[in-house]
Amino acid sequence: MENSQAAAITGSTAARPGYERWPLIVLLLITAVWLYRTPYSASDLPIPPDSVEYALAPLQLLETGRYEIVVQGRGLPPRYPPWFPVMAILPAYVLLDHEPGNAILPITCFAVAGVGFAWAIGRRIASIPGGILAALALLAVPSYSIWARQVMTDVPCTALMLAGCLLYLRIVSRPGSIWFDFFAGMLVAVAMLFRPLLAAMLLAFAVAILRSRRKLFVRAVALMLPIASAAVATFIYNRATFGSPLRNGYHFWTPVPSDYPALIFSLQYVRSNIHAIAATVLPALFVIAIVAWLLLRRRRDVAVDAAYQPLAQTVTFVLFTTVSILLFHLLYFFPGDRFHLPMMAGTAVIAGSLVALLLGPRWSSTLKLLLPALLLLATVMRIITPEPAPNRRLAAERVRLLTPENAMVISAIDPVYLGWFAAHGSPRQIVPVSRRVEYASKLIAPKKIVNPEPPPLRWSDHRAVGLIRGGAQEAVPFVASEQMDALTADAARGTPLFLEAMFLGPADAEVLARIQQRFALIPRAPGLYEMRLL
Repeated sequence: MENSQAAAITGSTAARPGYERWPLIVLLLITAVWLYRTPYSASDLPIPPDSVEYALAPLQLLETGRYEIVVQGRGLPPRYPPWFPVMAILPAYVLLDHEPGNAILPITCFAVAGVGFAWAIGRRIASIPGGILAALALLAVPSYSIWARQVMTDVPCTALMLAGCLLYLRIVSRPGSIWFDFFAGMLVAVAMLFRPLLAAMLLAFAVAILRSRRKLFVRAVALMLPIASAAVATFIYNRATFGSPLRNGYHFWTPVPSDYPALIFSLQYVRSNIHAIAATVLPALFVIAIVAWLLLRRRRDVAVDAAYQPLAQTVTFVLFTTVSILLFHLLYFFPGDRFHLPMMAGTAVIAGSLVALLLGPRWSSTLKLLLPALLLLATVMRIITPEPAPNRRLAAERVRLLTPENAMVISAIDPVYLGWFAAHGSPRQIVPVSRRVEYASKLIAPKKIVNPEPPPLRWSDHRAVGLIRGGAQEAVPFVASEQMDALTADAARGTPLFLEAMFLGPADAEVLARIQQRFALIPRAPGLYEMRLL
């Protein structure tokens, strides 16, 4: 009797792998259809500096051999190390073409893979229904869908975390393979290179090796060798680029707060970070998981007993990996939902698997029938829902098409983005309208400024007077709000001046008024004006 029940739980279709795989294939198709974003739309890169540097620095590496970004004609090291751009994004440029929007395609692939890993974990816990609901639960996490459509590391790192969880389940169920320990080390190393905090994945694997008590030394070496190599590579890059193994692009670009730990971590940030977490789906996922587990405990049967071990192992991995990340970000100065995406993903997989156990195998056929309907729905929604217009890209293309090659263009678009799309390969000069524009707002510090006077008071004091007195440099020396006389002189010498006004905001009203005191603004296209001396 128990054997027949177990067969119902684990799926009597074990001898028919195609029957088991088709729900996975449909789930992957649903994910690809729902999350796909065209490269042209994605080329807007609306999250500077992150998405801009991830997409453009590897292009610079391909074309010049230097991993850098170009700011007003000057090559500078990006804020982020080369590992994610080179390992994840650069292959898309090599295989396709040098269109910056192609950077979104690897992100989409990671997102689809993440759903596949969620399926595999859920299936280990609750057979095919568990796989279906775990995958759908992950796809239903709003933050997952949002960040899967941006050129950012968040979804790739989440997919790697889920891959790590799946590998952990394999290792703890059949310990002793040195190769699997090495693969785990490789996975942690890659995740750590993409985002250092994901080194927390190491803890679960290390504990698994210690608990097995088999070939401890050899297995530990196999696990740690790739991780140590990744750390050494990062230290070498930092030393060569920023002068110290422990100094990175954050210290270079944002010495405040990066050089002053008291501004990065504080108990005063806990409240805002809790609010950020509370605004996500994470609390609801916790409630669903806990309620489902309490109901299952009252209904102990063969299904629950069979699921207990993989469920406990999954919870262990998710806790080991994400609790330390949670604690870090509770004290971190910058709140955001994306920092908690690994915990949301892990909790979604657990909650989906528990709900599948609660529903039981009798719902298996219903869930399978639901998948084609969801694929059709996702397809229809994508057809009737327009993609976000790449307004920054459109503005840049207007500048490139409608201004002379020797023009000087004033804009509120960050100069790295506009410099690539509007001025790349030409002598056009990009001038930020004011210091509020990204990159123009930053002081760079090639070396740490010790004891700046006066000291910065807040994490957002990127232009603290003490930094300037201590030797920090302007990342962007020339901005319109500070160089009105120079702009007037350039115009008098015959330099064509243009104002790209599409992204000007209320904070730019004063600068715009000063421009209009000296120049007539002649419309050349929506948001684009030629500036002529009055």
